[in-house]
Amino acid sequence: MERIKAAALELPEQQLDDLVDALAATRPVRRGAGEAWIQEAERRIELYHEGKLETFDAADVLEDDEWAAEVERRIVEVDSGEVTPIPIKEARAQWRALLR
Repeated sequence: MERIKAAALELPEQQLDDLVDALAATRPVRRGAGEAWIQEAERRIELYHEGKLETFDAADVLEDDEWAAEVERRIVEVDSGEVTPIPIKEARAQWRALLR
């Protein structure tokens, strides 16, 4: 198993991502965080269709002063080094791990 893992880690990043996706697709979906997320998404979709969920136009959100302040706060945190952003591929890998 360790030899296989070591060989996989030598692959170029895109090939490693493809391998992870292919292996993850062969595993059954486990109940837990992934199932809870799906249930919450379905609940929100139902609320939306029933007209019980407030939605916002993206342009309005981007023009909102409070949201603009939040975006600025987060930019300052990243620029100062207080927060380190996670590359999207790493974030997706973490999400996949939660769904297993």
